[in-house]
Amino acid sequence: MKMILKKIHGTPGLCRRGARRGRLLPALLAALLAVALASGCAAPAATAPAATSGTAAASAEPAATSAEPTATSAEPAAAPGADGGGAPEGGQGASEAGGPSLPITTEDITLTYFMPLNPKVTKTCKDYSEVLYYQELEKRTGIKIRFIHPAMGSESEQLNLAISSGDLPDLCWQGWTGYPGGYTKALKDGIATDLREPIEQWAPNLMKTYEQWPVVRVDTSTDNGEIVIFPIIYVDMEQISQSGFFMRYDWLEKLGLEPPETMDDWHAVLTAFKTQDPNGNGLADEIPFSPVGGNNSDTQIVKFASAWRLDGDFLRWGDHAVYSPLEPDFKIFVETMREWYAEGLIDPQYLANDQKMVDDLMGTSVAGSAFERNSKTSALMTIFKTTDPDGVVQGVRFPVASEGGVPANVNAWLVPINQGGATISRQNKYVEESVKWFDYLYSDEGFYLGNWGPEGAEMTEIGEDGLPRLTEYATSNPDGLSMDEAICRICPGGMDSARRYDPRLYTQRMMIFPQQFDTAEIWDSGTDFSLRYPNVSFKEDEVSEVTSLLNDINTYKREMMHKMIMGQIGMDQYDTFIATMKGMGADRLVEYHQSALDRYLAR
Repeated sequence: MKMILKKIHGTPGLCRRGARRGRLLPALLAALLAVALASGCAAPAATAPAATSGTAAASAEPAATSAEPTATSAEPAAAPGADGGGAPEGGQGASEAGGPSLPITTEDITLTYFMPLNPKVTKTCKDYSEVLYYQELEKRTGIKIRFIHPAMGSESEQLNLAISSGDLPDLCWQGWTGYPGGYTKALKDGIATDLREPIEQWAPNLMKTYEQWPVVRVDTSTDNGEIVIFPIIYVDMEQISQSGFFMRYDWLEKLGLEPPETMDDWHAVLTAFKTQDPNGNGLADEIPFSPVGGNNSDTQIVKFASAWRLDGDFLRWGDHAVYSPLEPDFKIFVETMREWYAEGLIDPQYLANDQKMVDDLMGTSVAGSAFERNSKTSALMTIFKTTDPDGVVQGVRFPVASEGGVPANVNAWLVPINQGGATISRQNKYVEESVKWFDYLYSDEGFYLGNWGPEGAEMTEIGEDGLPRLTEYATSNPDGLSMDEAICRICPGGMDSARRYDPRLYTQRMMIFPQQFDTAEIWDSGTDFSLRYPNVSFKEDEVSEVTSLLNDINTYKREMMHKMIMGQIGMDQYDTFIATMKGMGADRLVEYHQSALDRYLAR
């Protein structure tokens, strides 16, 4: 493993594929192909504090990743920068999939683009028009972009105002998981245009992507087949699980313990962390497991429910939509967490924990385990260099209820998009030019430009092996910028934009320590990813009720679940808990989700 890791840093993202695909892809491909082939087919970043707009002088972190839904390689055979080559030359000429010659137009065309401004960009640019990527796009395509950046916290309000006034931007970036009514309502509101025919006519590069990964089309379409968005596409990513359980491996070694697998193993390890002073300070101050609470109070402690193939919300069991809290095993999960909490194995203040508190507890050798993104491994290992040189954090497998069980990551992103995407509004007078502009972003030249920046950009160098890699400008910025802040001055490597993401860039941005590669292997290998509920759509007359039911029932569920876990009410209230949710309409909510899943599977 160590030798493989060294090669990865030298040849980002390529050396591990042969070794890992044999183990990881069969189960994942089966799940993805079941959706994609059954059809026969063929969502916002944080924003700046005030509304701004700008025009490009000339031209985000993936939430989630996915392996490819077909066995085809993620890189087109001739993709510069994707097949091992260096930077392609931008400028005149036809795109490689048969697209139009550049520039796209010689007319004076300016498109307005409603798009939240990533705060990482504001460290070096006042808006996206100053990012070199967008300036280069204008040079190549001949199309100007005037960005409309909504004030932070008022994105939905400003978009609704534009809809109600009828003064819509030409293009709009939206995090679609939070848009009431989803794609179908966006079509009715006019912020989205049905792109089926325009894409088939003017977007050969995106069409090629659909052919290679049919699930991309499935997940960017409505139940009626309309295509709505130009997405960020994550395919052929090395790591499927972006988040998981991790713990102090140096504590395990000190206490002579193995990484836990079953829930009984977890109980034994957390008990040892609580009672055997693994941080060595002579105090009984260790917190065995510290989850984030606050607004996410339902999310991290409930990850242990995955041992019973459950979560706190909706899951997919084959062709069935399942609301986890209604399942009998959810009671076992609650009882288990209640016991652990009473024994002091779970942070007694977990409901008040924000991310910084958990980070501080881990970084100061108080907490022994947590649930976190793999990128947190890098942050903690960096902290340990100065605070605890022997400190090591690394992932452990998703827990199973009993020996022989299959670990399940119930929240892994099976779909190769992150639910964010760009639409073309009904008021756009330049639909053809807009479609061609977006399609260029999925071309081989656009692929390289969006991930590595314009040729000669200081964030990228081409190694002797002909592969792009980040320079010290990005990895050790002389002006004190973080890696993403440095990258975002040049290209969308760390921010939202319609494009195909290069997995090698993720590897170099996020995978810094060997433990991160080991963590990726541990979280992914042998793990069931089939339970994640897919990107379904509800009918327009269902949306309001589904939203209301889900909000009310989840609010009640969170309140009662935590009261039972923390011992504030007895488990004798559990039957009342279930009956109350059903009385609030939980069964009807399941029916809505089942119908939506049925329509999704029929796409």
